[in-house]
Amino acid sequence: MKKLLLLLTMTALTASLFAQQLSWRFANPRFIRLSGVDHLQFEVQVQCSQAGTYLWASQIKLVFNNTAFNNTASNWTVIRAGVFAGNNTQDNPKYTITKTITGNIPDKIYNIGITGDVNAQGNGGNEDDFGLVPTTWTTLVTVSARFITPVDDDWLAGIDFLESGMNGFQQHITTPNTYVLYENPNLFDAKEFLTSNSGRLYATNFGWSQIGGSTNGQQFNDWNTSVSTTVWEGSGVITQTNQVAALVENLTVLSGATLNVDALKQLTVSGTISNNGSLVVGSDVSGTGSLLHNTNNVPGTVQRYVTGNANLNLMDYHFVSVPITTGAVSGLFAGSYLYRFDAPTQDWAYIGPGATIPLNTLEGFMIYYPAPSTTYEYTGPLYNGPSSLEVSYHTVGGYSGMNLVPNPYPSAIDWNSATGWTKTNMLDAIWIWNPVLNNYATYGTYIGTNGATQFIPVGQAFFVKAGGAAPVLQVNNNARVHNGQAFFDDPNEGLIRIASVTEQSQDEIVVRLRETANESYDAIEDVEKLFGSPLSPQLYSLSTDEMNLAINTWQYPETATSIPVHFMLGANAPVALNISEVSSIPEQYAVLLEDLLTGTFTDLRVNTSYQFEHDTIFEADRFRLHLQNTLGDDELASGQFRLWSQRERVYFTIPASIGNKVVLNVRDMAGRQILEKEMILQQLNSFTIPNFNGIISVMVVEKEKIHQAKTLILW
Repeated sequence: MKKLLLLLTMTALTASLFAQQLSWRFANPRFIRLSGVDHLQFEVQVQCSQAGTYLWASQIKLVFNNTAFNNTASNWTVIRAGVFAGNNTQDNPKYTITKTITGNIPDKIYNIGITGDVNAQGNGGNEDDFGLVPTTWTTLVTVSARFITPVDDDWLAGIDFLESGMNGFQQHITTPNTYVLYENPNLFDAKEFLTSNSGRLYATNFGWSQIGGSTNGQQFNDWNTSVSTTVWEGSGVITQTNQVAALVENLTVLSGATLNVDALKQLTVSGTISNNGSLVVGSDVSGTGSLLHNTNNVPGTVQRYVTGNANLNLMDYHFVSVPITTGAVSGLFAGSYLYRFDAPTQDWAYIGPGATIPLNTLEGFMIYYPAPSTTYEYTGPLYNGPSSLEVSYHTVGGYSGMNLVPNPYPSAIDWNSATGWTKTNMLDAIWIWNPVLNNYATYGTYIGTNGATQFIPVGQAFFVKAGGAAPVLQVNNNARVHNGQAFFDDPNEGLIRIASVTEQSQDEIVVRLRETANESYDAIEDVEKLFGSPLSPQLYSLSTDEMNLAINTWQYPETATSIPVHFMLGANAPVALNISEVSSIPEQYAVLLEDLLTGTFTDLRVNTSYQFEHDTIFEADRFRLHLQNTLGDDELASGQFRLWSQRERVYFTIPASIGNKVVLNVRDMAGRQILEKEMILQQLNSFTIPNFNGIISVMVVEKEKIHQAKTLILW
């Protein structure tokens, strides 16, 4: 029994050693213009399971889409390749090619006959007269299939081997005049052109090629034209100009192939995606790729490059999103500290070190990577269509309604999109942590601070605020954009942008002027201040109801207006206040910055920077931004005396007397003197009456004039 088993094993082994079975595949396809007409050109490759066989005769039969390709055999070109080309010892071609088209529409068959030279058959199998079929892939012929014109870029190429017509028709020559059939059946590679489109194609040897070229013998490709696209093999990379969208109609990525949308590259797929290989939206230090698509649950990989820091005290956090619908686990952030924001407690919750903790991808996360940099990879079904982000309303310890939500898509989203969002009981503002500044970047109603705009990048999470019970925040495909677009400002507003800059960091506020606005806090027009690291500067302004704001919207003032600007920093340091965009405010308005600590006034239309030394003992309430209409009032236009107050601080102007020496006299309503001093009049003048409530009378005495008025002080 043991001997019989051994004999059977050896017999099977001998049969496998001497099997002479052919395998066939298509390779190296491209679109190319030949004789003024677009062609699909490809190679037919062959290999044998056993070394040392010489091809005598072969039948290659191709079924093809006869609505796409010409039905005349002579309009297809077949060229012998490699060891099957050239002449033999008889000075004749080694092989003769015959071409016919048989069958009826829609079952047309392109027949390619390959036969050795009968004058050399008496020599038997040898390399000088015949092609040696190796055990690795080699090209037998190159086929150029002529399209019917005009070519529709969404045609299916539809070419495949007719396997039944090729089995049993392949021969090799052994001894002189002796031909032997290769073992039946042939083996055929699964990759064919039945699902490949006629628009654009990628293959490793030839790169990208597209129909529509104008030069014979040269490949063509134009990413500005939306055509159906197939990635046949290898690793195709979008080669369109950075931050200009490459346009694709229907996209097919075949098994084993990869399409890379690298950093700063953009891809818009208007039709469907069939991905049996890999689709990668990449990211590196220069930025992140972007994909707009319309196919549900298409598998893909989105990368997110982030910086880190080994010093855990520097607050170099990142708000991140995970743009896959299912399968997200904490292991995606291996090596990082991972947190979620818990809305019921309005506080951060640490996610444990386990690698398999499920993550809800409809909420955002915060990470800290304790090394210079890393790239996260999220692989799974990509988001498409409407998504309801996780929001709720809770109030805890002075914090209310904050939620950390994700950008769920593999592209940027536009917070301003009118049709891309449903915002119910939600404030129209966002906050994103800026790890470079260790401060929040804010955005609301066309204005941002610290680098924030309306565009929320790929892989970015951001804070939103619910304004009441049962909030709803839904986003859909209309909000998606490629983020290389220009920033939009409302042309009907004036801005004053103030940045507080230290050697290590900065913070920024915006004061916005509109014809119709509330000077008290307005959840639509204003954006609250969220405080960052105490070692980074913290700048904010106050509404009339003393709400701390990063974006503060006021009406264009009819009378003189003073806006409190507060500054905080947990270290002693020199600081610069850099002011920009004042030119957007009509020239009739004077814009001045007052340093209450030093009594210094700075005309922001003349000087766009103010330097000061900060000490941690100083109060946050240090600055005032003054706005005054110099033309809209008859008294001001005539250079007359103007008096107003803000709490204990009293301001006055006498435009016609700037530079003159005067005596300031302040009394209460009982006639008691509160203050008297000499001064030189400036554009804007001020003094302080501490611990006083009531009406005061202010008299300014010039050499030949007396200016007098009253104002109310409420401490």
